[in-house]
Amino acid sequence: MKWQPPDPRNLPLLRGQLVDQMRKPLQVTTTAGMLSHGFGAINPDPRHPRRAAARLLEDERDRLISAPMYYVTDEMTAVAQQAGAKLPTWSVWPHDIPSPSGFMVFGASIGGYKSEHPSTGYADISIVAASWGRTSLMGHPDQYLWVTYWSAVNREDGIALAMDSMGLNRQDAQRFVAENEADLAWDNEVLVEYGSPLTRVRTRSNEILEIDPAEDASPLDGTCASYTQTVRAAWLLMKREAKKPIATTEERWMRKSMQRQAENSGQPIYGEPRVTVVRLHTSRRSPSAATTGQARGKVKFRSLVSGHVRWQPYKSRNIIEPIWIEPYVRGPDNAPFRAGPKKVKVNLLDRPPGGRPPVRGK
Repeated sequence: MKWQPPDPRNLPLLRGQLVDQMRKPLQVTTTAGMLSHGFGAINPDPRHPRRAAARLLEDERDRLISAPMYYVTDEMTAVAQQAGAKLPTWSVWPHDIPSPSGFMVFGASIGGYKSEHPSTGYADISIVAASWGRTSLMGHPDQYLWVTYWSAVNREDGIALAMDSMGLNRQDAQRFVAENEADLAWDNEVLVEYGSPLTRVRTRSNEILEIDPAEDASPLDGTCASYTQTVRAAWLLMKREAKKPIATTEERWMRKSMQRQAENSGQPIYGEPRVTVVRLHTSRRSPSAATTGQARGKVKFRSLVSGHVRWQPYKSRNIIEPIWIEPYVRGPDNAPFRAGPKKVKVNLLDRPPGGRPPVRGK
């Protein structure tokens, strides 16, 4: 199913849908059924699935209800995916995320998979949003970061399922789906421990693993590691301190007419209806090929340097962070272009693979 993202100004309505859904009996029943079959990265009460489901949903509701909202344009999403695919091993800290909690919707799908469906045999699942924040279910709330991934809902599939399983006619099935389903569905979740490069994930075969998403980010591995890398890259690109930033942000507000319409229909907005739109910075350009070539002196050909991640020190904060370097053409303007010979990759293990570079010898 092709993802059709909402107008950024309508994100407060979408978040309100999800907040309300966390307390609906059908959502509790569905989540309890998933937990009883072994699904879920965290099960707070394995002996009582329904009680565990209520705790999980209330925990998510607490994160969503006051979470700042972000909308990442499709162009910026593509940059985050490219950067995420090359993001090295990296331990997340609280200062790495744009806000303690958040709800981020992407202008394009950041991944997906095929899932069995009772009516059609299979369904295409598209991951299109992420939310994050503290959790009260694991240790100290300041020790872990919970990240939830949301998939786009195909209402036609829900209507067909309601007709088949509940014996409803189409009109009643449409009404049932409208009352009980939001535009997004809780698909998967990961648990990140601050200061550790490992992330707790659940595979499609219900196996709980702790993995380094930089080392195991294939979308075919049955985990959501690749989504995690895209979200991490989006965080870094948003808050990067540079003379030529990659991302730019602007504040958008929900239309007054939409707010009045929501109030009249009984749909609460929950908090300030402000959305931060994240776009690719308009001043982003490749470095001057002529300047690059002349500075080196020995470059006689033009060649393409692919996008890559570089470790950048920030002395003011006494930290080192990975930053994304855009693709550019290297070499003098009038020099011939050469693709270059094919390179054979050799891994030299003089320190742990993908590890953080040494700082002051440590």
